[in-house]
Amino acid sequence: MAAAASSANTLADVNPTERSTVASPGVPIVPASTSRLLRSMPLLPGHIFDFEKMTLKNHRKSHAFDFCNHVSVFNMEKPGIGGKVLHGQTSARIATSVEMYPRSSSSTVLGEAAPAWLAFDRKVLRFYAYFQEAVHEKREEKYRVRRVNIYFYLEDDTIHVSEPKYANSGIPQGTLIRRHRIPKDNSTNGQHFLVTDLNVQKEVTFYSRTFKIVGCDHFTREFLTNLKIAVPPSGEFPQDPYQVERSELLGRMQATRPYVPNTSLKNFLENDRRVLRFYCIWDDTNTVFGDVRHMVVHYYLSDDTIDIHECIPANSGRQSSSMFLNRCRLPKHATPGASSLSPNIPTEYFSDRDFTIGAVLHLNGRPFVICDCDGFTREFYREKYGLENFDPLRFEDYDLPASKTMLSWLSAAGTNGVGAGAKSDKNHHSDGHIRNILIDVGKFFRESALAWFSYYDIESIDAILVTHGHADAMLGFDDLRQWTMDAKVHASIPVYLNVATMAVVATTFPYLVDASLATGGGQVPSLEFVVFEKDASTNEYNSIDIEELRVIPFDVEHGTAGDQPYYSLGFKFPGITYISDTNRIPETAMSLIQDSDVLVLDGLRESEHSSHFSVTQAIQHALILKPRLFYITDFCHDVEHSKVEERLRLHPELNEAG
Repeated sequence: MAAAASSANTLADVNPTERSTVASPGVPIVPASTSRLLRSMPLLPGHIFDFEKMTLKNHRKSHAFDFCNHVSVFNMEKPGIGGKVLHGQTSARIATSVEMYPRSSSSTVLGEAAPAWLAFDRKVLRFYAYFQEAVHEKREEKYRVRRVNIYFYLEDDTIHVSEPKYANSGIPQGTLIRRHRIPKDNSTNGQHFLVTDLNVQKEVTFYSRTFKIVGCDHFTREFLTNLKIAVPPSGEFPQDPYQVERSELLGRMQATRPYVPNTSLKNFLENDRRVLRFYCIWDDTNTVFGDVRHMVVHYYLSDDTIDIHECIPANSGRQSSSMFLNRCRLPKHATPGASSLSPNIPTEYFSDRDFTIGAVLHLNGRPFVICDCDGFTREFYREKYGLENFDPLRFEDYDLPASKTMLSWLSAAGTNGVGAGAKSDKNHHSDGHIRNILIDVGKFFRESALAWFSYYDIESIDAILVTHGHADAMLGFDDLRQWTMDAKVHASIPVYLNVATMAVVATTFPYLVDASLATGGGQVPSLEFVVFEKDASTNEYNSIDIEELRVIPFDVEHGTAGDQPYYSLGFKFPGITYISDTNRIPETAMSLIQDSDVLVLDGLRESEHSSHFSVTQAIQHALILKPRLFYITDFCHDVEHSKVEERLRLHPELNEAG
């Protein structure tokens, strides 16, 4: 009771002015009448009042008990009655870094502040640090300097510490501290590290291990600067004495038995799923019904294998599968028809160094012209080989390749007019239509006509020139019957030839010369034979105009007949010379054809022949005549077209027109 009285007297002695100085902020002052009433009240339980509670405007109690995921929980952060902070609640509160982040209009969603997990998703601060680890009972090293990366996740203040892996370190490396909120050592309420606790040149202690931060990345520096936190310049990692000594030792070591290392596994791990892509053209027009085909070549860097896909256009009539060659390693010099089980297996294969734009690669014996590549392939060659020029070739240039060009399409009107697909007004008739002049009607004329006439839309044969009286030049005369039958295409076709060839035709096809000699009642071709005339003074053939085209025939030697030379005809058109069968060109003929822009010359095989030029002889004569465009015809079966092309590329002056 004495204690109670003392308390009451103390309260009663305080006048209103003095009470106003000790009142809590925001709480109304107790009136004087209330103080007098309190002094008159007996000091008994129930008669003493807390005037601060009496003067509160809000007497509600906070909702602290709740359920979370069907589990009863107590929210310790809720205030007491009337919103008054409870004793010890301020010191127990755990701060977060989100309170320090600046607010902006971009961090609101539908008028409300975006949560931290959304506003700072995938935003991580990275610090470069190290810690020093003591090494006991080892003479070579006393301590180790271990470098780490400290990642601070802005969305939830979690920290992840990882050590980069070094080869042959002998230390378990990788994640040192898994991602979570790391509490401070001296914290009484479990306060964790905040964004302000990490900075360059600072030391932080995680679970009794001290890390020295020496640097950070660019994003981290900008973020801390926006928080008005000064970031010192980055420093350097201290050197580990043992690692320095080990590096010097490894640098002096050399293999006592050098051998070629097997880098297949390393190559696979470094280049898996890295593929070079090249867009190519395959000219298959040298075969019957062949054409220009667009191909895509994939080169796999992981194992140096190649596969080929064909770009099949719609409604082409080909099979729907685009796979042209399955993935495999391709040898550079594969022998056609050789078995893979042969002991002489080729060891040189195609590599990425062989693929360049404009190169012609013989993949499985087929010439592929590399016209272009994709962006990744350009970047690969730019980084590895320092190449800068990746100008693509035009696919349109191969729509009418030179190997399919007909002489009636070639022009002699300058360099730009020479080449595949270049038409000349000089080769047009005065009526505006193109005339078709056929040279020789050999024993395979029918098959060739079926293959090429429809391709070039040839619907007429306006004249025929015959070089000589052999089967490969005239044995197809009888197949011309469909062109003159019932005069549906032509009433007759003029045939130009020399006297010797005319005699052979009269003996071989007498019913073509004299229709009355025909037997069996069937129709025969209607042909008008015109024999070339010679100038009596010069013993040279006179020029003749055929369908408004000036043609000059001339003799070339084509083997022997007994002990005398056998002569075949060559033809000189405006700017074009055609010689299909010869083993010697006389001097007078060489002078006549010296100014030819286009030269078509016989080249039977690599070795010399008694009645034909070899490929070498044909090239030698072309170098003498110096045409702007040079073709070799009459290949034999043992001559590889690709190898002859490679030889011709050694003489660019023979292919000036491209």
